[in-house]
Amino acid sequence: MEDGEGKALQSSEINLIKPLQPFVKFLTWEKADAEYYMKNVRNRKVLSDEEENAAMFQILQSFVDSQPRVSRVENVHRLDLH
Repeated sequence: MEDGEGKALQSSEINLIKPLQPFVKFLTWEKADAEYYMKNVRNRKVLSDEEENAAMFQILQSFVDSQPRVSRVENVHRLDLH
């Protein structure tokens, strides 16, 4: 892509936040998207700060939701008072 003066623009210089805003509301992020998000989206002028935070929250929530539940009562000993 070139700017108005015929110079090639680096992908990191292109601001896509405004053009992508109508479509961002349809995106959902999962833990499997984490590597792609970190390499290609985060801090790349693709999402606004708020949208980046929401995407990261969705990725982290997906990770937490996929973990097996662990009972926290395992190490508590029953106290016999009789």
